[in-house]
Amino acid sequence: MYDKWKKAVIHLECAMDIEKIHEKILRDYELENKLKKDEISLDNYREEISKGFELKRSHGTAIFIIHDEKRYLLTARHVLFDKSESDKQFEEDQKIHEEYSAVSGFYRSPPERDTNTIFKHIFRVPSLDENKGIDAKRLFIRSLHVGPYLSRAYTFSDSEMDLAIISLDHRSPEFADHLIELGYIPIPSEEIESGSLKEGDEVFTVGFPAATCFLGQFLTDPSLMMSSSPLFSLPVFSWGRISMLHHNLPFYWCDISAYPGNSGGPLISDGKLVGIVVAQALVSIDSAPSVRTRIPFAKIIKSNYIKDLIKEQEQKDKLFKTGEC
Repeated sequence: MYDKWKKAVIHLECAMDIEKIHEKILRDYELENKLKKDEISLDNYREEISKGFELKRSHGTAIFIIHDEKRYLLTARHVLFDKSESDKQFEEDQKIHEEYSAVSGFYRSPPERDTNTIFKHIFRVPSLDENKGIDAKRLFIRSLHVGPYLSRAYTFSDSEMDLAIISLDHRSPEFADHLIELGYIPIPSEEIESGSLKEGDEVFTVGFPAATCFLGQFLTDPSLMMSSSPLFSLPVFSWGRISMLHHNLPFYWCDISAYPGNSGGPLISDGKLVGIVVAQALVSIDSAPSVRTRIPFAKIIKSNYIKDLIKEQEQKDKLFKTGEC
């Protein structure tokens, strides 16, 4: 039973837009020219070239599922949500709005923050079982942000529910095909169970907690940074019990070890998918209230919301196929 779930979880890595790397390259080029022209000192050059750039990546777990012969990746929303890009776009929209209002004298509703901004580069962290090197095909998911949101290949829940789904056959069938080639096996949607749970039930999860799943790093050409991961990993299991459950809540708590990287992973009971891990419990330290530490409790979103998300994405796929949106 455990092997089945190992073959259904994907270690996702998401990266920021490559245009930001281009910005870094251009800035470095300008600094080099200034140094050659003695416009800045060597110390200033070293200080400036080390500033303001960090290749931002997000890691998490996704579960490979199949519904009506269509393949999907299910994960936590915060794994895929590009907050930095959303904030940047919001600031730009605000500036445009203020300039327009000042020049035209007309009132226009202020911009709203885009809560559906997805990373433009999404790929898979290779497994230790694969060849000792970067995946030769270097397949990754991209351009999910293109087109009207109502027909895109992904759906986000709200931030509180914290679920996300990617329709692979909508725009990235080759990625799904490659997963199959590598031995991954999708979980049928019929195995998503939404009832009969109770407090005390035994459960387990499998995913990619950062503290324990990473086993090493490949030597990677910088040109491949936006299409493949330099890391390799193995899935990690954790066992526990349901500790708080109420029919009026969309989530429940489990007494189970879960850490950053487990987010988006499946919670399994009696061989069925009964929820998605979305968060870990945090508590303040008595001697330092501003410092928070993790305790081995995981927040789980109930599986009936998974089914709702699949239905919503199905409607988008139909709109995309018919060209109605």
